[in-house]
Amino acid sequence: MAHNRLITLAEINAMYLLVWSPVLWDGLDLTPPPLDPQYRDRYDAERPIIEESSNGLARVRRALAHVPVYMIFDDHDVTDDWNLNKGWELAAYRHAFSRCIIGNALIGYWFKE
Repeated sequence: MAHNRLITLAEINAMYLLVWSPVLWDGLDLTPPPLDPQYRDRYDAERPIIEESSNGLARVRRALAHVPVYMIFDDHDVTDDWNLNKGWELAAYRHAFSRCIIGNALIGYWFKE
C-alpha cells in the first residue's frame, strides 16, 4: 500500500507529534485542499475517524502516563515487515529512495525519544 507512506522527515515528525499530543490538533485546519473526486470521497469518509481519534488523545495520554508501557521502534514505524528477512533488506537497501525513507524514519524516531 504505497499510497499512504510517510516519506519525508517532516511527515514523520508531524505524525509523531500528532499521534502523541492532543495540543496540536486544536489549531489544525482539516479543510481539504482541492482534490480529485475519488480522493475527496476518501477524505470525507476518513475525516470523522481522524476527528474521533484526535478527540480521544487526551484520555489516552493520561492513561499511558499512569501505566508502565514500552514504546519501541518497530516495523510499523517504517513499513510492514521492515527488516523481516534478507530478501527484504536487499530489496530495500539497494534503492536510494528506500534508504531515504528508512533514514527519515530512524531520525524521526530518534527526535521523539
